[in-house]
Amino acid sequence: MRRADREANTRAYAASVLKEAREELSRADSKAAILFAGLGVASSVVIAPVLSGSWTPSAMLALPATLWWAGVALLTLSLASFTAVLYPRTVYPKKRITSLSYFGDAIGRSPEELTHALMRSSENTLVPIVEQIIAIAHIVDIKYRHTRRGLQLFALSIGFLVASALTNGA
Repeated sequence: MRRADREANTRAYAASVLKEAREELSRADSKAAILFAGLGVASSVVIAPVLSGSWTPSAMLALPATLWWAGVALLTLSLASFTAVLYPRTVYPKKRITSLSYFGDAIGRSPEELTHALMRSSENTLVPIVEQIIAIAHIVDIKYRHTRRGLQLFALSIGFLVASALTNGA
C-alpha cells in the first residue's frame, strides 16, 4: 500500500473515531441531564416537607436525625457531582502552538496567528483530528467519573434516608 493511501486511510479512520467520540460526549451529557433531573425530583421529595413547615428533622430521635442529615449531605454531594458533569469544559489540557484543533485554540490569537495556525493545520489534517480525539476522550472520561460518583453518592443517600425512616419508628 502506498504512503498516500495509508495516510488517507488513517485520516478516514481517525475521522470515524472522532465522530464516535463526539457521539459518546453527547451520550454522557444526555445521561447526566436525565439523572440530574431525576435527582432534582428525589431531592424535592426529601426537602419539600421541611420547606413547607409540615415536618422538621428535629422531631426525630437522635440516631434517625443523624442518619437523615447524613443522607441529605450525601444527596447534596450527589447533586454537586452531577453538576460537575454538566459543567461546560472548553479548556484543552495543553495549548497547541502551531495547530488549530477546536474553537478554543482560536482564543487569544491575533488574526495573523490564527491564519498561520489554520494553514499549518490544513497541511496535516491528521494532527488536528488526533488532538480533538484526545481532548474529547479526556472530557468524556471526566464526565463519566463524575456520573459514577454521583450515582454512588445517590445510592448511599437513599440508604441513609431509608435507614433514618426505619429507625425513627423503632
